Amino acid sequence: MLLAPLLLAVLQDPPARPVPPKLAGDVAQPAAPLLASDGQPLAPGRIPTDTAPEARAAWEQVLKATIGPHAARAPITAFDLTIDARVSTPEGGTNQVAGRYKFQVPGSVLCTIERNKTLLRGPEGDFLIAEDLPRGFERLERSRENEQDLKLLDDLLTISRNFIALSDPRQIRLASLKRAARPAIVPTGRKLDFEARAGQLAWLEVQSPDFRLTSGSAAQLYRIELGYDAQSFLPQLVLIHETPSGLGPKSVFIELKTWTARGAFQVPGSVRLFELDPPSAPAAGEVAPGATPPAPRLRFRSEAASDIFISDALINPPFTDQAFRPAAKAKSD
Repeated sequence: MLLAPLLLAVLQDPPARPVPPKLAGDVAQPAAPLLASDGQPLAPGRIPTDTAPEARAAWEQVLKATIGPHAARAPITAFDLTIDARVSTPEGGTNQVAGRYKFQVPGSVLCTIERNKTLLRGPEGDFLIAEDLPRGFERLERSRENEQDLKLLDDLLTISRNFIALSDPRQIRLASLKRAARPAIVPTGRKLDFEARAGQLAWLEVQSPDFRLTSGSAAQLYRIELGYDAQSFLPQLVLIHETPSGLGPKSVFIELKTWTARGAFQVPGSVRLFELDPPSAPAAGEVAPGATPPAPRLRFRSEAASDIFISDALINPPFTDQAFRPAAKAKSD
């Protein structure tokens, strides 16, 4: 689950910042650097030299579209969004998230998930902030009781990283870049038109560590299928896979809509994420006796795992050192 996509691997992490708690699945960085398709180390904004001219030209158009009228701008390192979101829970229910959603690299996030409930991940750890708590906050230890809140924090961090990667693609570290055909599998359903829309878009395939799945590693390359409008060059549909070969059990599908200029950036106003159903085995009688069963079928769910509507966005706000630390409420006399 993403609030579990928008929208993300960390772009170049400032070395002086404290490191937040690790996400599930994080592993130590490998000794050898990740390399691009031309054998060179990855670097923000660098296009591999072996990229075909038509893919390079298309990518540069996508970059130009997300820059807007401002040719020069600093990379996105923080944001402050006003959102209204619906996020599925592991139990099949939903969380309504409404209010402020703040993020700062390398991994600090704060989000109001209910009227009087805020989740925080910062340099001092994970916290629940609520008015009815004795100190105004409590630390979220790893336990079954806190599992849902901690999972949501993991998802929020993943969304943040993907949001930055899609809103600021100039900073993406490209391992490979090429033109691609429309993806073979997209969410389908009575109220979904993704099959038709995918056929109307132009597609690029990117490999990069700067996207993220909730259970993925920060030290691996992800395969991204990016569908963009041939007129505006803004991304519309995105698939993120953990395997170079493409669709896998943890792949996610993201729809981006209503791109709006926010200062020097274009940012999406609506982000919808879909996950895959658990793999289904062939039905009884579909496999002949003694034959090797085919690989389990994969298909996206027809209901979104998360719907995020962004009504306001401040990019690179000047957060103070206390922005991602819990504050004890004042004692009453």
